Order: sequence, then C-alpha cells, then structure tokens
Amino acid sequence: MMRLRPVLLVFSFFSLVYTMPGQPLHLPSLIREELVNFFSENLSVPESAITLEYRHVPELTIPDQDFRISLETQRPRIQPGYQTVWLSILQNELLIDKVPLVLDVAVRIPVVQSRIRIRRGERISQDDLILSEVTIHDQFDRIFRTPDKLIGKVAKQMIPAGKILFSSMLKEPADADKGAKVNIRLVTGGLTITTQGVLRHEAAVGDEIEVTCLETGKRLAGILTTPENVVVKVR
Repeated sequence: MMRLRPVLLVFSFFSLVYTMPGQPLHLPSLIREELVNFFSENLSVPESAITLEYRHVPELTIPDQDFRISLETQRPRIQPGYQTVWLSILQNELLIDKVPLVLDVAVRIPVVQSRIRIRRGERISQDDLILSEVTIHDQFDRIFRTPDKLIGKVAKQMIPAGKILFSSMLKEPADADKGAKVNIRLVTGGLTITTQGVLRHEAAVGDEIEVTCLETGKRLAGILTTPENVVVKVR
C-alpha cells in the first residue's frame, strides 16, 4: 500500500491534510481565501480573476481556534508570477508558526491588444485597439487595462495584430518631427543670430537635437526650446 505524505498539519478540529506524491498540493480553504484576497487587493482585480498554483507547501501548524493569518512578501511591489509568500499564524498576537509558501500566481483580466498591425512610428488610435481577456503571469505593471492611456502614443516598433500592448512598446509623440523647419538661434555672449534650419531627427521640447543650417549646410547641436525653435550656444 502506498503511504501518504503529510504536507499540512493540524487544521480546525485537528484534521490532517495529506497529498500523494506527484499530486497537486493543497491548502486549507481559509488560507487559500486569505491568499486570494491578498493578491486581489494589492493588484486591484476581482478575487475571481486570481489563480493560485502551489509549488511548495511546508508543514504548517494551525491552532483549532482564535487565530489570525498574516501574509507578507519581500517584493517591493506585489505582482503575479512565481514567488514566495511568507505565511504567519498568530494566536493572541503570539507567533505560532511562520513558513514560506512558494506559489505561481496568475491573473485573468481584460487587457488592451492590437486589433490590427501597427507600424513603427504610427500614432495609436481607438480603432487600432481591442480589449481581450487573457491570463497574465508577468509584466503586470506594464500592461494597459483600458485603452484611453494609449490614444495618441507612438509605436516604437512594429506591433503585430493580436499582440498585448506593453508600455515599453510605446512612447509619447514628438513635439517636432524629423525634417521639420525650425528657427535656429545662435547665441554667443550677449549676441543672438537667427537663421533657418531643418531637424535631423524627431525630438521633444527640452531634448538635445541636431539641426542642419539651411544657409551653410553645417550640422549644429542645440536644444529644442519650442516645436519651432532651436537654441545653439556658440562658444
């Protein structure tokens, strides 16, 4: 006869929880509810969206009455994925047991995906996007759960249709585009000379930018102070 291997010990009414080798690990329903609530609150998702898979559950002593459960993690921010959560059992505020639970946490929620292929450099519009329910194991803080924050952003890469959109794929639109004509203000001491030029690449206000002077054909480096003006300090 195959012997049972105990992994959880002493729950209410002194019951024992066993698991067969190779079978899924289990936790008492009360602890599972606390874990689900812990991730639900920290991730701001419904409890029904949380899936827990136990990878390692050590022996755990639980009193039969009047106890409290405390959960903590060493992660700076709570995220889905493979991780260790420390479970403490307290009775009358005295620590009865503290063990590490190794879990794989997944979240199934609607996220923003590309409805069509989006070209690099293209601005995102509402028609480019759809909401689809998917299971997320990682990069939770880089997904978009509503499309409103994406409208008007620019694709940094080609994005295939049906792709989950992450913040790393997008950027804010430039204040001035490559090839745009600008005023170049050459500043030296107390003297300012204004001429015309063309931007060599796109830029946001405040960026260092290269510009070609139309009068001389020379490349100059300056700061884009407004979408129409570049200041070049001449030493």
